[in-house]
Amino acid sequence: MKSTGFVLLWLCMVPNVMAGDILLYAGASVGESNMGSGDLKALIDDGATANFSYDKSSLSYELLLGARLHKNVYAELSYADLGGFEVEGAPVASATQSVTGDVDISILKISLMANKHINRSVNFYLRGGLHQSRAKSQATLQFSDSQSGSGIHYGIGAGFILSSQWQVQLDWTRYNDIDYTILHTGEDGSAEVDALTVRWLRMF
Repeated sequence: MKSTGFVLLWLCMVPNVMAGDILLYAGASVGESNMGSGDLKALIDDGATANFSYDKSSLSYELLLGARLHKNVYAELSYADLGGFEVEGAPVASATQSVTGDVDISILKISLMANKHINRSVNFYLRGGLHQSRAKSQATLQFSDSQSGSGIHYGIGAGFILSSQWQVQLDWTRYNDIDYTILHTGEDGSAEVDALTVRWLRMF
């Protein structure tokens, strides 16, 4: 139901104007996402685990649809897979037996973007919006769980216009309030994930 609400909200944001007055575009991105070591440690840290090691970065990708609402204002609806992140620790009482935890995160988001053209070929933008997240957590010797939640995100980027139909962008976005399960207690945790991506846009 929340996913349907996000889609309806995006459709309501696109004004009912003549097709010639609105710019529509679609695109995809690929890059790297990073989750904080503190959030990863909490996934399996029960007080009896030490010597933590982290895999805090992951390959991420995104598929998106966008529309220009005003001369310098755009709206986007997108799905992003932020990848998987892993932590490993050794129990203090048994240093030979390690515990591994990982969390996989995906995002459905709606964003508003304010765009500023520097010249005909380069532009910069600020991004802000809402997202719905889904985090799947699991660990050895413990249970697995899936958690959904909503939060805010913000970011900044630069675009390079290749032609009237194609644009490439360098984008940084921070996702706040990503809910996940702390596996050794079953309690809720909240994480931040940063994503640095290259985006390809096709204008229509």
